[in-house]
Amino acid sequence: MKIVGFLLGIFVRLGEHELHYFRAKNYLGVEDKGGYKIASVEKCIYDSLLHMDKVDAKAIMKALFYAKLDSKLLLKISAGEDNAFFQRLGYLLSLLPRPNAERKVLLAFCAKRKKSNTYLQGRSKGKYVKEWMIVDNICKEVLLSWLRQ
Repeated sequence: MKIVGFLLGIFVRLGEHELHYFRAKNYLGVEDKGGYKIASVEKCIYDSLLHMDKVDAKAIMKALFYAKLDSKLLLKISAGEDNAFFQRLGYLLSLLPRPNAERKVLLAFCAKRKKSNTYLQGRSKGKYVKEWMIVDNICKEVLLSWLRQ
């Protein structure tokens, strides 16, 4: 599946493509390709984490697993975000098997940003994960269910 999109808050499915439109907080990681503004994978992941209530968390997990991430670009795009953002990112990355070098860099950075308890998505009950000081209210098994298919 190819992940494409950002801006406004609308979801569109075109064949195997998912388009998620959000109002952009910043335009780092957006490129002009033939007159069209296209978000990089890092920008898509950043926007998706900011709007987890509108994006299927399993799609974020797939993108984190399959994408060839540029950790420096993702960290540049997400500079200025609160610790909870990095706790969510670190927790999701920690669930994935076989971390590559880029994911290891991101995990190390995120681990340093743990400051206080937070929720993965919304404020509903879930399982507390001490290592990341996060309440997983989606469920690890659901987040990784696409791996077992």
